[in-house]
Amino acid sequence: MNPIYARTNSNLSMFKTNCLSRKRAISWVCNAIAMLFCLIHVMAGAQSKTANEILPDSFQLKLKSAKTKAEQAKIWMDIAIWQRDRNAYHQAKEAANHCILLSKTENQKKILADAYNLTGTVYDYEGKISEAIQYYFMALEIRERLGNKRDIAKSLNNLGSANYYIQSFANAETYFNRSLHIFEELNDQKNKAEVYANLGSVKQQLGSENIIAGKMKEGRLLQRAAIDLHKKSKLLYEQIKNETGLVQAYNNLGVVYSDLGLYDSALINHRKALLINRNLQDQQSLSLSYSNLARLYYSTKKTDSAILYAKRAIKLDYQLQSREGLRDDFQTMSEIQVQLNNYKSALDYFKKFVAMSDTLVNQESREKIANYMVQFEFQKQRYSDSLRKSEEKKREGLKMELEEKEVQRLMNIQYSGIVIFIMVVLGSIFLLRRVQLPTIWIEGFIFFSAILVFEFLYLFLDPYIELISGKMPIYKFTINMGLAIAVFYAHSFFEGLLKTKLINEDEKK
Repeated sequence: MNPIYARTNSNLSMFKTNCLSRKRAISWVCNAIAMLFCLIHVMAGAQSKTANEILPDSFQLKLKSAKTKAEQAKIWMDIAIWQRDRNAYHQAKEAANHCILLSKTENQKKILADAYNLTGTVYDYEGKISEAIQYYFMALEIRERLGNKRDIAKSLNNLGSANYYIQSFANAETYFNRSLHIFEELNDQKNKAEVYANLGSVKQQLGSENIIAGKMKEGRLLQRAAIDLHKKSKLLYEQIKNETGLVQAYNNLGVVYSDLGLYDSALINHRKALLINRNLQDQQSLSLSYSNLARLYYSTKKTDSAILYAKRAIKLDYQLQSREGLRDDFQTMSEIQVQLNNYKSALDYFKKFVAMSDTLVNQESREKIANYMVQFEFQKQRYSDSLRKSEEKKREGLKMELEEKEVQRLMNIQYSGIVIFIMVVLGSIFLLRRVQLPTIWIEGFIFFSAILVFEFLYLFLDPYIELISGKMPIYKFTINMGLAIAVFYAHSFFEGLLKTKLINEDEKK
């Protein structure tokens, strides 16, 4: 066999073998891709379950039995609150979005505002402050139009809290004061206590800023004002027996006392807060108590206790997904490590603190917040201008209506005067027949009376003639000519009647 052909046959066999191997490889790759595609599809399908497919039976039943979209919107609102309270923030936003869509179609403004506000609180809990402020403004705009004072005050309080977290304390104080003024009008003790606490926190922060800037006297006065506000808050919470509020009040007092260097008073208040917290099992509040105790022990240089409570706070804040809490915890841990001369660990925690701070509020977020505030004020001003113009139009309309009535009254008086005058003229004609006057004089009086009647009718009927004729000259001319002919025949009839009576009386004489 020719070697060339042998090599050729050998190459052909190898080629066939390679082709089969490639086909099998391609087949395996295709099968693998298909399986991967199916797996992704199944996973996506599992993840894309709608919010109501993972709800408890009670909510499922309510949704199925809801007869209107308005009822469905209220149920989705309850679901959103439930999801938020169990820290399922993504599901809470989904449920709130369902509520928003249904409320828009049914024009349920109050529920829509509540859904916007709740979405804002969820973003607030997630540390996404710019988004929270956007939704708070949307809720406030609707609530101001509806005029519900309590809801307006709640929105203002939320905006104050959001501005506080981004350290815009002047704006926060403005919103809190506006909110407090409304709650005082309503005599709402619970919300008054909350706003007092918020204002106290603002005063405390402003006091700290003044002390850092070297304005010791002003700083101390502000911190004393903070204590007074927190005491007011605590007193109200005691009166209404609100333990959650009491925890907040004790924590706030502890922080201010710590800033003033009154560590024993601070420790007493923080321990009271921690004791109530353990009974309440409120994880967010418990985390705050741990964080405050960590700061206090750091300030008193009890580093072991400081680290213990800081770690507890970090663990809880990770579970709660609280970015604000983690930011503060990382800062505390960084400072504790510096105190222990563990600079590498301190730097690591400081980096985490900076990263969390940048996540919470970066420059872009600040610009967004400023834009939302400007946009809200612009829309609010536009709405106020629209309302003012509407009121002005109503007043102008009322004024014009009164003027028209006055003009109509004057016209009626004038018409009455003209009718009386015509009646006097016509009456005088019948009186003149007793006086021996030439016939031509009597005919003149009769003609003058006919002219007066025609002019009166023309004057009185002119607006109606304008309306009927559509201001077309030919139609007006035709109507007026018909009126003139009617008056002419009436004049001829009465003139003949009067002449006949005069002739009969002359013949009798």
